[in-house]
Amino acid sequence: MNRKNSTVSVLSFSEWAAIDRKAKTETKEVKLTALRGAHICEHVIVRAKDRVVVSAYVTDGVGKTGAVFQAENVALYAEKRISIDRNWHHNGLPTGEYTDALLPLETAVNYGETETKNGKAVVLAVDFSVPVSLPAGSYTGEIVVSCGEEIRLPYDLTVLEAVLPECITCKSLFTINPNYMEHYEGSRSQETMDAYILALLEHRAAASGLFATEDYSDEGLRKFASAAAEWVRRGMPTIGVPAYVKNEEDGEYPDFGVLERAVIALAEESLVSGLNLPSYCAFYDWQIDEPFLAKMPDGKVERCVNVFRDTIDGIVKNLSADERFQTPFGKEVVKSIANIPHVVTDYCDRLPEVLHFVDTRQKRDKNGNPYHYPMDKTTLCPKFDGYDNEYLSAPYGENPQKWWYGCNAPSAPYIGYHMDDAPWSARYIGWLMARYGIVGNLYWVVNQGIEINTTGKPLYLDDPYGTAHRGFGANGDGVLLYPGKPYGLKKPVGCIRLKAIREGNADYEWLKILREGYKIKGVSFDSLFDRLTAPFAHGVRIDTFAQGFDRAAEILMRLYDAFLRCGLTAECQEEKGNMLFRFSANRGTKILFDGKTVTGETEIKCRECYIVLSVENGNYKTEIPLWVGGRLTVLLHEELYRNGMVTCKTAKIEPLRHDIYRELTISPHTSKTTVQITLPEAVCKGKRRAGLEIRAYRGAVITLNAGGKTVCVRPKDEWVRLDFSLKSNCFTVAFEGDKSIALGALYLH
Repeated sequence: MNRKNSTVSVLSFSEWAAIDRKAKTETKEVKLTALRGAHICEHVIVRAKDRVVVSAYVTDGVGKTGAVFQAENVALYAEKRISIDRNWHHNGLPTGEYTDALLPLETAVNYGETETKNGKAVVLAVDFSVPVSLPAGSYTGEIVVSCGEEIRLPYDLTVLEAVLPECITCKSLFTINPNYMEHYEGSRSQETMDAYILALLEHRAAASGLFATEDYSDEGLRKFASAAAEWVRRGMPTIGVPAYVKNEEDGEYPDFGVLERAVIALAEESLVSGLNLPSYCAFYDWQIDEPFLAKMPDGKVERCVNVFRDTIDGIVKNLSADERFQTPFGKEVVKSIANIPHVVTDYCDRLPEVLHFVDTRQKRDKNGNPYHYPMDKTTLCPKFDGYDNEYLSAPYGENPQKWWYGCNAPSAPYIGYHMDDAPWSARYIGWLMARYGIVGNLYWVVNQGIEINTTGKPLYLDDPYGTAHRGFGANGDGVLLYPGKPYGLKKPVGCIRLKAIREGNADYEWLKILREGYKIKGVSFDSLFDRLTAPFAHGVRIDTFAQGFDRAAEILMRLYDAFLRCGLTAECQEEKGNMLFRFSANRGTKILFDGKTVTGETEIKCRECYIVLSVENGNYKTEIPLWVGGRLTVLLHEELYRNGMVTCKTAKIEPLRHDIYRELTISPHTSKTTVQITLPEAVCKGKRRAGLEIRAYRGAVITLNAGGKTVCVRPKDEWVRLDFSLKSNCFTVAFEGDKSIALGALYLH
């Protein structure tokens, strides 16, 4: 075969590994930067004119000093295609085939999953695991792709001196559903369950349950405590306290008697194992899940909160008088019991602005009056949009711990774990946990195996690998692990998003250390973090199509490395188009910024570029680009509507009052409707580009006019993204027909 019949290219793991469309950013060389002890992944895309079987292997990477990065530290996967026929996330990504599940490459080859048939590419995932013992430096080797011929892709792996902390402190509760596991794996054995738990732990996440079959007898709870100790020894960061259901006259409640016996069993096991197991515990109260949407009987939420606190206080009182717990270690165990968080998926009284447009339900106490959480006794766990601004998020600082979660909502422009979202979104969640001081992350299920879209009733899937939209308005929601049995595997199959979660949870560990280190020195890390993420993020709002995430990841790693090596800190303050940077470092460190020596602070005029910060101390040298350009601003459709930025002559214009299907619905008044969007001068000052999410009926023609230039699209009854140059603070969107359209978020760069 002639070489021209096959092409092999590389794509960053933070970008979409598109099957049928070629990304502009593909390269012919893998360039990676990582901490020692960390993982980092990349896509390899193989296209061929002929039908060939694709396979690959990796050679050792050799450093300049002769040190070797062993090829055995690289795992290869084939990325399995999945069809997305509707973009539920509202961000305008096209429909079509994406990749998600990661089959071990050898398995994929044996099952015929790596053929370039029907003109479609094969995408491989290359997962580099950097040993802690590997010396810092640059390692070069090759990824050798077999596709009827051998094509060799060079890789250059830069390993920094800094080490990823081994201990996992990022708490999580990710639920494994034993029923789905049994259906698709053909087994409900503990061995199968342990394989699922281990798969999560290998990605730095904790399973919310440890047993395939519930047993809440005293002996069963002792076994639970013993298993918890073993998993903690293996690195598990969180133990989910069992939430057994008890039927009472007015409904279902947690069995707090079981909770009491489980916590005591964990305390007693702590004395045997020498591990403070209650310090790892969290209680997720799913019996009062999302009371802002589910109608709860009056007093149910109040009762659960009060009885949980009374139960914990009772345990603490009894064990404090128990002779076995009078040692310093025993007293620490009892103290940890008092601090077990009661995790409730709800918002504080300052509901996110988006929920003002949703039919939120009012929680009431036993007397029928509005119920307000005691913030010092409850760990409220809002969705990601609960941290949309400082005003909304401030009360969560009163909670014993900060937790949050994502599921089928929120949709764009918010972060999430959806397939039809930026691939780096799942990783960025770990960054924001460090940024906001959030310690825990909840996920309702990782192996969802049913869909409700066919009949409206739960149905098991014929092909668990073939359906992206399984339930309520989100592609990929509830599925991070696929069953291994269809491919003869004894363990579940992970996915691209799970790798991103792993890397985000790893980033959390060193970002938390960096943030705390800055705080000790009296320096604001948050200002620098916001500056570095400004090209692609606006707090928990992100632009799926924005560039800059990979660069920010490397910059933050190098800042961490420089902080450890020479005490470097950097702080940024922005005023009137200028930025004031302040730098400090250990004695003997030379700092250059924009080619000029810096001793203290320097002022830079805002411009759309990165400026290099050079740091030298003895043999240590590093270059760190810092973004000095503009900030992404994201305006929700609710904000456009509420602040009078949208004007038009229509039959009706209103926000759709639904948490998942959020949009600004515009019904036409005549056969042609023109919508004008006028932004405040302060909002669009310095902005050059804009992107607007819009949905129209099939066959409609949408015309956007901005600054005399027009953009025309003909959507397929789907969300699209209109990108245009922003010449003024005003632009129009015109559409023809007698059906409604909808607006989503507006992105300004």
